[in-house]
Order: sequence, then C-alpha cells, then structure tokens
Amino acid sequence: MVLLRKFLQLFRHLKKDASFACGRARQLGHSIVVADVEKDPDFELHRDAAKEAGFRSVQSTPFVTEDGKLIGIVSVHFAAPGGPTQRDGENFRLYSIVAAEHAHELLGGVALAAKAERMSDELYSSFAGD
Repeated sequence: MVLLRKFLQLFRHLKKDASFACGRARQLGHSIVVADVEKDPDFELHRDAAKEAGFRSVQSTPFVTEDGKLIGIVSVHFAAPGGPTQRDGENFRLYSIVAAEHAHELLGGVALAAKAERMSDELYSSFAGD
C-alpha cells in the first residue's frame, strides 16, 4: 500500500504530463498502450516509479461521451510487458464509452469537469493519506 500511495502522489503533480500514458491519452483523445515502460522513450523519467509500483506495461483510456465530453481517464497497469491483448483493449475501449455516458448521466452533465476533478483529487488524497 505504501508503494501505491507513493505512485499516486506522483500523479497529483503530473496530471497532464504527456510522458505518462494517461497524459498521452488525454492529449490524443484515444487509448494508449505502452507495451514496455522500460523501452518507451517517453516513459524514461518515470521508469523508477513504474518499477517501484510493480508494472511494466499500461493501457490508458479516456472515458469520453459520444458528444465529446471527457469524464476521466482510466489506466490499467500490467506486471509484465505487452499490455492487453488487442481484443481486450478494444473491449475496454467500447466499455469506456458506456461508462462515460453513464457517469455523465449520474453527474447530471452540470459542471462535469469540475466535479470529475474534485472526485479525482479526493480519490488521490484518500490514497495519499492527506
């Protein structure tokens, strides 16, 4: 749990950092797979953090509604290089659309970005022990 807290604390300051898969997914607007963080040049600054957290590959998928509203980004970390299978990655992307629509509906579509940001900060704070 200590390693998870340390890793999440890193994200609190790098939410839009394009060297992480989630930052790339946010900028590009689609799923990103880093098959091996040890070989990915953009991950170079964060390899030690990845090693400490125990992952070698990651898929980050933006949860975007059909009308283009970003709800959040979900990253799945894998202990071994390779990431998800192509089929699993595509299935996750399709489910992300359903999840984004559902979240948008639950949040009422009002001030969605602000609510999502507060929820994200609360989640990271709970892990970080702030």
